[in-house]
Amino acid sequence: MTLDATHAARRRAERLRRLVAAAAIALAACGPRVARIEIRPTKAQFLVHGGAPLVIEAVPLDAQGKPVSGVTLVWRSRTTACGTACEDWDIVSVDSTGRVTPHQNGRADVEVSAGGAMAKCAVTVAMPAAIFLTGENVQRATGLPVHLTVVAKDEDGRFLPDAPLQWSSSDPRVAAVDGRGDVVPAAPGKAVITVQNGDLQSKMEVRVEPLDFDGLAPGLSAEMASALVDLGRDLGAPLRVSVRSNGGDSSHGAVADLRLALAPGQERPLGAYAIKDGKPVAQVAARWTSASPAIVSVTSDGHVTARAPGETVLTASFGGISATLPATVSVRRDLEPPAR
Repeated sequence: MTLDATHAARRRAERLRRLVAAAAIALAACGPRVARIEIRPTKAQFLVHGGAPLVIEAVPLDAQGKPVSGVTLVWRSRTTACGTACEDWDIVSVDSTGRVTPHQNGRADVEVSAGGAMAKCAVTVAMPAAIFLTGENVQRATGLPVHLTVVAKDEDGRFLPDAPLQWSSSDPRVAAVDGRGDVVPAAPGKAVITVQNGDLQSKMEVRVEPLDFDGLAPGLSAEMASALVDLGRDLGAPLRVSVRSNGGDSSHGAVADLRLALAPGQERPLGAYAIKDGKPVAQVAARWTSASPAIVSVTSDGHVTARAPGETVLTASFGGISATLPATVSVRRDLEPPAR
């Protein structure tokens, strides 16, 4: 459909809507008396072209401030300013439920009326004129997401934080990107990350470098992983997880000050750290498994949940290297179960 045909169709639809509105107003005059209309939101609204619509709530009230039922609300938009010649419905359109959809740059009032009362909400619509992508473009292949920042501005230089954006990667095997701009550096190589709004786009080349490591250690932090290695124990093996609840004695790991204590049903995140020459060099996106999920379950990204008394082994794997983590679920009379 051509632009002229589109405008003609809009004009016909608007004429029909105005006829229906006039009839509704005439009918409303015969119904309950409306003293005023309360709307939410009451402040001027800023919408981004192509973004999410706005829904305005309207409640007709009588002179005592009580809601009036059985009243037909009539909605319309009136243009207050636009860059080019435009009709009332070119900036925004509004349906019978108060749902406002932006169409092009400009300012408009969305009005709702019933029984001689009227209320309005001012709306400004802006379209992104430029987008800028920033962030660290050199990453190591850790598999953990790194956030890129995008800034969208309109033609007046105003920031548009709600501008709808589409993200893509030229090679997701090297660096994938999600809809939030989180890039996952997965393998050595180069990939171009693109963020786009309509015809506008910004690009960044991301270079992923190999991660040089010779071991893997689990821990709650890089400091804990470093301490475990410094204690001279096998990588990934020295930490014992103790989970306690009512009913019996507790067993402790060999390294008491580095032991993780949980009550049944509680959860804890575990990390995995790449080790080089006995020191952690980076946290990595290891894949976790449990030998006995009925005792201690673990999600693939390391969130642990104690299930039942017993012993099991958790395993973290990354880059062809694995580390094991002994886990003990035990009980103790003086520890209350977690509050629900």
